[in-house]
Amino acid sequence: MLTVVTTLKSQHRNVVDFMTVATSAARTDQPAPSLLPEVPPTSFQVINAA
Repeated sequence: MLTVVTTLKSQHRNVVDFMTVATSAARTDQPAPSLLPEVPPTSFQVINAA
């Protein structure tokens, strides 16, 4: 539990909101919310190293 709280706080996410969604998901057989940070897709350029 402490790890979850620490992770959420480091991502500036609301702990109570996350736990509410997680509890609701568990009760309704839905997938649990992710603790992975939401990272917007970035465009990158592939550079030919040859």
